[in-house]
Amino acid sequence: MHAAELCFRLKPRAKPTEEPTRAIHDFLWSLERNGQLVPDTTRIDVETRNGCRVFALIPESTSLRRSRFDRHVHEVLQRLEDCGIDPPAIRVLGRAPDSDPVCACMRSTSLILRTDFLSGELPLTCGQCRGIVPFYRFDPTSECATYEDIIFWMYQYRAFDSIWIASRGGEKLAYRELTRHDSELTKDGLEVCGAIEKHTRRPVYYYLLRFHGRFVAAERKRPCPSCGGAWLLKRRWHGKYDFRCRRCRLVSNIACEAV
Repeated sequence: MHAAELCFRLKPRAKPTEEPTRAIHDFLWSLERNGQLVPDTTRIDVETRNGCRVFALIPESTSLRRSRFDRHVHEVLQRLEDCGIDPPAIRVLGRAPDSDPVCACMRSTSLILRTDFLSGELPLTCGQCRGIVPFYRFDPTSECATYEDIIFWMYQYRAFDSIWIASRGGEKLAYRELTRHDSELTKDGLEVCGAIEKHTRRPVYYYLLRFHGRFVAAERKRPCPSCGGAWLLKRRWHGKYDFRCRRCRLVSNIACEAV
């Protein structure tokens, strides 16, 4: 991933048709839902009467090219013009420290949907090279022709993960959502996987968390929780996944607590 700076300037003697700050926020959101900004990484650093400076993470150095703008981005860009704001001056600052590399495969054999509350990365990784996969590499997945269904699932997952880690009262409920194959969170995630698979024509696996468990031997005998079939792998996949069910599109691991 790369860090980028977007500078918004208010034209002299401009007469805005709406609140400029609102239009800027909507423009940034339109870039997020179009896959051009990494969600939840946007920060407004300096805000003055003449405009503001925004820092954000982008998947690739070329992510903010105008050729990638969809109709939603163009519509909000016009609103910026109506507010008397020049199109943002964009500067790519360089690769973000400690960020994972972006997928460099010509054609991925499979994809994995996974995130957690500490992650600042996109939630989709390549099943071949383990690199991050930018959303705009495939067609929009939501009903409104954006990637917001993936983003909303990501926010929801991170919220449950945060509750499980940091909360006593909601820990059991959150853990159930994260670990059950039939939880609403998992159902939403599998629906997102299906939408991505439809456009990529590649298997898209959903990561099912597994933390609590007593013995490794017992864990290795666990069947797929969805179909009941065998899903233990002979070798760990990417050093993370002990289980994979091709039929149900699920991957998981031996319980972290197991001995």
